[in-house]
Amino acid sequence: MIRDIKRRTTVDARGKITSGIKNDKGYPQAVDYFVVSDFNELVRVYGPKPTKLILYFPSDDITSFYDCNYNSWGKGPSGPVKKRSCDGERCVHRIAEYGRQPGEEGECICKKMNLDEKSRCRYDCYFKAFVADPNTGRIENPACYFFETHSKNSGDAVYSELENIRALNMGGIRGIPFVISVKMASSANSATQKFPIWSMQAVGTLSKIAEISSKGGLFTPFNKPFNLGQPRIPEQKQIVAPSAEENYEVVSESDTIDQDRQRELNLEIGKSGVNIADFLAWLDIAFETKGISNIINRHYPDVLRAVKDDRAQIVALAKKARENAPEKAVKQDFVEADETPARPLPF
Repeated sequence: MIRDIKRRTTVDARGKITSGIKNDKGYPQAVDYFVVSDFNELVRVYGPKPTKLILYFPSDDITSFYDCNYNSWGKGPSGPVKKRSCDGERCVHRIAEYGRQPGEEGECICKKMNLDEKSRCRYDCYFKAFVADPNTGRIENPACYFFETHSKNSGDAVYSELENIRALNMGGIRGIPFVISVKMASSANSATQKFPIWSMQAVGTLSKIAEISSKGGLFTPFNKPFNLGQPRIPEQKQIVAPSAEENYEVVSESDTIDQDRQRELNLEIGKSGVNIADFLAWLDIAFETKGISNIINRHYPDVLRAVKDDRAQIVALAKKARENAPEKAVKQDFVEADETPARPLPF
C-alpha cells in the first residue's frame, strides 16, 4: 500500500448550510437562521429556520475540515470561476490579470483596491461537521454537512473556539459537542445594515470534555433531549425538553479566551507538571463560574497563580472532587458506554 494516502472527509452533496438565501428577485439576502432546507432530516428535528445546531467535528486536526481564504470570483461558461486566492499577504493568480500570469504568486493586490471594488477578494470560510439530533445526540447522517460563511467575524469565532478547546484539552476536539448559533449584528459602518454572525461554544464542563477524549473521542448519546431554546418545529412535533442546565453547563457565547493567556497558561501547566486531569477537576470544584471561557477569563489571575505557586492545592482539591463525586460532580451529560454502545467515528 502506498504511504501517502490522504484521508478525506465525506460531505453530503445535497447542498450546504449557510445564513443566506436568494429573495424573490434573485438577489442574495442575509437571514437570521441556518438554511437547512436541503436536508429534510434536519428540518424534521430542528424546524425550517433553526438558529442553533449541535455539531461534532470529524478530526482533531482543524485544518482537515476547516479552511478560509480571500478569493476573487468571476463568471465562467459553466458557473463561478475562481480568479484569485489570497491569504491576506500573498495572492495566487489563476488567470492573467494586473500584469501577472496564471499560476503566478505575488504580493496581495487587494490592499491597493478600494473596499467597494468588485474585483477585490472576498472572505470565504468553509468547514465540515456532523449535525446531531438534539433529542438523542445521535449522528444519523454518516456524511458531514458543508457549512459556508462570508463573514470573517463568524469564521474567526468558529476557529477560535476550536483552538480554545484544543489547547485546553491536550489537542482533542473529536467527539466533543459544540453548539453553533447565529444572530444578526449591525454593520460597523451603518446601523441600518445587518449581517448574520455565527458564534460557537463547546458544551460541557472541562472534566466532561476530558472524559470524552479519554474514551477516544467517541460520539455518545444524550441522557435527555437538549433544549436549544429556539427550535421552530410545528406544534404537534414540539419536543418537551429540560432546561440546558439539566443537560450541560454551556460556555458563554460571547466569551473567548485571549490567545496570549492560552499560551501563558499552557506553558505554566507544562512547567508545573500538573496533571491535566487534576487541573480540570480542580477547576470544577474551585470555581462556581460555568464554562471554559468564563472560568479562564473571569478568574485568570487566580488560575495562573495556583498553577505557578500552589500545585499541592490543585492536587488536593482534585482528589477531593473525585472522592466527593456523587455529591459534587456535575450531572451526567452522556449515557455511560456500558449502558448504550457509543457510536464510533464513521470512517
